[in-house]
This record gives sequence, structure tokens and C-alpha cells, in this order.
Amino acid sequence: MKALETNQVSHVLVAVPAHEEATEIGRCLEHVVRAARLASQHGIEVSVAVAAHRCTDETRARAERVLTDAGARHLVVDDEASGTVGEVRARLVDEACRAWQLPPATTWLFNTDADSHVLPPWITHTLQFADARGASAVAGMVELHGWSAPPDVRATYASLIEAGVSDDGHTHVYGANLAVRLDAYLAVGGFASVHAEDQDLIDRLKATTNDEVAALLASLVRTSARRPGRAAHGLGALLERLDREATLLKGPPRPGAQKTAACASSAPLAGCVRPAVPHAEVQAPARSAAGRSPG
Repeated sequence: MKALETNQVSHVLVAVPAHEEATEIGRCLEHVVRAARLASQHGIEVSVAVAAHRCTDETRARAERVLTDAGARHLVVDDEASGTVGEVRARLVDEACRAWQLPPATTWLFNTDADSHVLPPWITHTLQFADARGASAVAGMVELHGWSAPPDVRATYASLIEAGVSDDGHTHVYGANLAVRLDAYLAVGGFASVHAEDQDLIDRLKATTNDEVAALLASLVRTSARRPGRAAHGLGALLERLDREATLLKGPPRPGAQKTAACASSAPLAGCVRPAVPHAEVQAPARSAAGRSPG
């Protein structure tokens, strides 16, 4: 991939919604700061905005502390009014645009989640890919971390990922790894107050823009497989559904089968959840190796 051209990108806004994420937000933002520092080496100014959505814990204070200590240009806001993740994201982007007067034509909006860890080349590699494809938005893949599940559940999940992957890209969309040029984002009205706001945004971009909406296979973000998840229709809900369906199919355990099942559940299934891509050599993953199913 060719070197990053910065004449068309002057600013990057990283937006992170967070709800009761005191234990996760610090590590999330430390990874964002590493990616921002790498982008700054290419002359790109990176700003980080965090929304503490209806938090009763120390999410806001910890976010403020991490970003201040890192010397990052940042904004941390309270959001007590939003009812959906889409609304949280939209309000946060609006606040950041008002605060910093970002130039829409040369600013890219990068979205991730508070329980996710971006790799250092997250910003630079995504922008390189967008430039090479002439894209105004890039939907990236994610990898699960912290997931223990029986092999049959992991295989079902892998098949969902595989179904949306092709040689040219993929059809999956994740709010934890979604980038869009700010003028394109604003032209379609930004995030809507709906569930699956990430997919909704991409659908509207595809319907209205003449630029490509590109799908990047390289996994530059690791996201939590915790259950239950924060979003009612998110990844955690999907994993819980797969667990329930697998349990119903199996029926009640047979006598003496408990030990065998426990051993099977600890055995890894190749290709379902792979290690993070080393940041020095970002490559496209095997088809069934990365990501989570939309939702």
C-alpha cells in the first residue's frame, strides 16, 4: 500500500461512547492515544471525544485523567439525555464539531467503543486504504478478546463471519471500527437514533454517495466478548443468543457427559478468534479468523 498522503486529511476526530466503563475506558484510550501519536507523525491533528452516557461510576474522571496525562487534545462530555447508542454517537460528534470547528472536507471521523482496543496503525492504515480506494468511508473488521465458548458455538460464530467475507472485502459493520469523512457523514445526517446505528449509517452512505464505501479486511481493533453487552442489540446479545441456541439443541446433559463437555469447551477452534495483527505488519486475516457479526 502506498505511503499515506496527508494533503487531503488534516484532522481526525476519534469518538468513543461509554456507559459505566470505569474499568475499561483507561485501556481503550491508551490505545487510541498510541494510534493518534502515529498519525501525528504524518502531520495529522487528532482530537479525541468521549461521551460518558448515564454513568454513575468513574468513567468520566478516568477518561479525563488518561487524556490529560497523555497531552491529547480532547473533550469529555456527560450525556444524560440520549436513549440509544446512535444518539450518543451523534450528540458527541456534534459537540466536538462545535468545540473545534473541524473542516469537514479534510477531517475523518473514527469511531470505536470503550471496551475495544485499537492497534497503533488503526488511523494511518485505514486512511491509506481509503485513499487507495477513493472511499469516503471504511468499515473495518474486529477481533474478539476475552471469549471462552464451546467449539460448536465458536464454529457457528465463525460461519456467520465467513458468510459476509469475500476476496474483495466484507459486508460486516461495527461501530468499534468505522471511519467516515466528516463531510460525507454530515451530508447524510450523521448517526440516527436507532439500534444498529453503524449499519444504518453505512446503508445511507451507500445510497447517496458517489464515493466508495470500502470494507477493510485487516483487523485493527480488538473488542470485548463480554456478556451481557452494553448495547441491547450488540455483540454481547448475539453471543448470548448463540449460547442459548446451542444449549437448546444439545438438550439436557447425559449422565457422565459433564467432564467431556468441560474439556471440549476449553479446546480452541482454529480460525475463530485469532491473535491481534502485529502493528508492524498489518495484513488481511483469514476469512473465518476475525470480526464479530453485525449487531
